[in-house]
Amino acid sequence: MEVFRYKAVDPQGTVRSGIVEGRDAAHVAALLKQDNLAAIHVRSVSRNRFAYTNKKLLDAAVLLFFKNLTLLLNQKIPLIEALRTLNKTTTHKLIKKALQQIIFCIHAGDNFSGALSKHPHLFPDFILMCCHSAEKAGTLEEASKTIYDFLLLQNNLQKKVKKAVFYPCCVFVALAALIFIILRHMVPVAKDFLLSSGQLNFSQRLLITASDVLVGILEHRDLAVLPSGALSTTNFTIFCVFVAGFAVCVVVFLKKVMWNSFVEKRNMILWVQLFATILLSGGTVREALQISQKSSALKGKIGRVEQAILSGIPFSKALQNENMHLPSLQSFVQVGESSGQMGEMLAHSAKFEYEQLNQRIDAFFERLSPLLLLLAGLFIIWIISNTFLPLYECFSEI
Repeated sequence: MEVFRYKAVDPQGTVRSGIVEGRDAAHVAALLKQDNLAAIHVRSVSRNRFAYTNKKLLDAAVLLFFKNLTLLLNQKIPLIEALRTLNKTTTHKLIKKALQQIIFCIHAGDNFSGALSKHPHLFPDFILMCCHSAEKAGTLEEASKTIYDFLLLQNNLQKKVKKAVFYPCCVFVALAALIFIILRHMVPVAKDFLLSSGQLNFSQRLLITASDVLVGILEHRDLAVLPSGALSTTNFTIFCVFVAGFAVCVVVFLKKVMWNSFVEKRNMILWVQLFATILLSGGTVREALQISQKSSALKGKIGRVEQAILSGIPFSKALQNENMHLPSLQSFVQVGESSGQMGEMLAHSAKFEYEQLNQRIDAFFERLSPLLLLLAGLFIIWIISNTFLPLYECFSEI
């Protein structure tokens, strides 16, 4: 379904505007008519328009909205009064505008989940499912808390994994910048002296070849005639193999160590917590699978798990067949199947795995920081010993 921005008139003649999902403009007009609104103007807008300006601030505002809503509902304040209070206190313009429209829709007879559904750029499907199920069961207060717990976990995990990936990337970029400066500006200074000094070792030939190739690329020279004297085609090939090997090592490190270890585990924890959130709000296992399939990065595996469950395979076995398991997930799911408390068990599993991931990332940083500094130091020592140390020895003999 597409996203549409609309302007409409209510029975009192007040012009109202907002955003709603629909198949086409006629479908949106029909939806507005059900809310006693006469459409004036309806136009389609790109979903990318809502990944805008300050998505971090928007996510934080939605998180704060459910936190404050939970606190107000815990004080037994009626929903409509809680929304009015939040409307007065919120400072985020988009959230404030959405709250005004939600309050209006509830006054017009719509339920809470129906009012939220008119703002798909703020409230994804799993939030709507949780609120809809909670309204039926009369557990909106608990649903609001579980939604807040999920959003908080999602926010914390994203920060933690970004931190884990950001630091090595910065080190690699800094190291690449250092290599560029040395090869572009420092090695050419020592090149003539090294060539005139006699026989060169492999490291010196490699550095000079790398410097010639880099300077040649920057100055648009013919690389086929770059190697001269001590710089042979063999050395040039060796250098290319060296660079390719280094690049492969970096890619394998980022893919295997960083991506597989942290990002995939984060996706699994988020999916487990999302699944638990929907179940705790009154949704069924099939509804949880369908909604989490839309909102998770594990769409293909979740779809196959759903098909396996429909064919009669137990949930724990279906997860195992798709290799969707965390160290604690299998045992928690089996306990949930036998006790009938699947939502609680999955929430416990997500919390436990989140704490384990935190500890693993912290331990990773403790080991990675000195290792990267050691490698950078060894690289600098290697450069100095093969370029400027011969110069120093020569001048010291004079």
